[in-house]
Amino acid sequence: MDFAIIAILMRKFALLKEWAYADMFFTMTGVSISRIAVNDAAFHIIVPLMIASLAIVSWYLRPANGRLISLN
Repeated sequence: MDFAIIAILMRKFALLKEWAYADMFFTMTGVSISRIAVNDAAFHIIVPLMIASLAIVSWYLRPANGRLISLN
């Protein structure tokens, strides 16, 4: 996930950023599902879901020059 954060912070490479956002979302939701499967504490389930939510918000609010397709 460290590489995903670096890719998101770079100014260019819009396609790489899209994949980085997808990586963060799928990784964090997978972590939460795994934690649910082993009956882990709620904290260990909620924190990755919060990180996934932040990734979604960050993806949605990214600048227009960092998008592959316009959302208008």
